[in-house]
Amino acid sequence: MDGIVENILQTFQTGANIIAYLASQAGYEIDATTIISTVVSIIALYFALLSLYRTIRYAIRTAIFIIKWILIIVIIAGSVGFVMSGGRAFTLLPVVNALFAYGLKMLGWGSLPQVEVGPAGLRVNGVKMELPEDFHQYGNAWKKFKRSSKRTNKVRSAFDSTNPKKSNQDPITDAAAIAQRLLVGNLGGMADAWQSVEVIQKGVADSFDALRSSLGLNEDVPEAVVEEDTASRKESIWADLRNWWENEAWKGLDEDEDEDKDATARTNSR
Repeated sequence: MDGIVENILQTFQTGANIIAYLASQAGYEIDATTIISTVVSIIALYFALLSLYRTIRYAIRTAIFIIKWILIIVIIAGSVGFVMSGGRAFTLLPVVNALFAYGLKMLGWGSLPQVEVGPAGLRVNGVKMELPEDFHQYGNAWKKFKRSSKRTNKVRSAFDSTNPKKSNQDPITDAAAIAQRLLVGNLGGMADAWQSVEVIQKGVADSFDALRSSLGLNEDVPEAVVEEDTASRKESIWADLRNWWENEAWKGLDEDEDEDKDATARTNSR
């Protein structure tokens, strides 16, 4: 130990002598203040570089350690999962599920139920639950509702689109004219109107049929009579609708036009 310290001191002394000689040859004056400040700066730089080196070395060693153990754990868990899945795939899912169930059991929460849904029905923890035969159609019910909720009534849209600020006529007259074009001017509007009538008629008929069924009044009614009665009701409703349109609707529109003409004449006379 004494020999090592002596060698170090001798090395420093030799270095100092070399520096002093070079400084004297260059014409610099060296005193104790200059030497001490230089030595302190060199020592500080040395420790800074040493600290940076050790920090980088420890960071690299830590990263290598973490990556190594992650690979080891993945390989072991994947191999166990391969065995647990019956050799189907190299997967971590069986091991993760087992650890999750064990954690729940340690916490006293038991295990989560295993739910299986298939064409044969619903199974919870292996026990078959009874479902209606058309359970697979429930998923489409919400989609149908969303599609139907986006549809807008044509006549209502026509009335809302009437802007009294940009029209010279009364808004009700404009809306009536648009409704007339929808119902008479094209087949699509008439078809929509007739479809609405059929829906209302079917709902009322179904309600009466349900009431008669509950009271036992339609047990002996032949099907031919029911079909004939339905057809006659359709013809009657269609005839009433056509007569109302020919006699009342056009009459109302003509009266509105006459009132507009009178109002225009009074305005011009003023």
